[in-house]
Amino acid sequence: MLFLFICTLLQVNVQSEVAFAGGRIDMVIQTKSFIYIFEFKLNASPQVALAQIHKKKYYERYLTGNKEVYLVGLNFEYETKIITYVIEKL
Repeated sequence: MLFLFICTLLQVNVQSEVAFAGGRIDMVIQTKSFIYIFEFKLNASPQVALAQIHKKKYYERYLTGNKEVYLVGLNFEYETKIITYVIEKL
């Protein structure tokens, strides 16, 4: 929620819990040139989050436009308060 709040304050085009036939995408940020698809995990790994994006094909609906699509897996470690991430360009 904090990440969504910050994006909203910055007037970024952000959507959370984007529903589609295969489930819900945690967050999508769209700019004039780029689309960022986020999956968040707690105490897992960013690779697990990225694997979920691929498995459920969250990106498919965004491939028809002329924007570059980036997949972002984020992990929040509760005890250490460390955030790890992995980014992949389609």
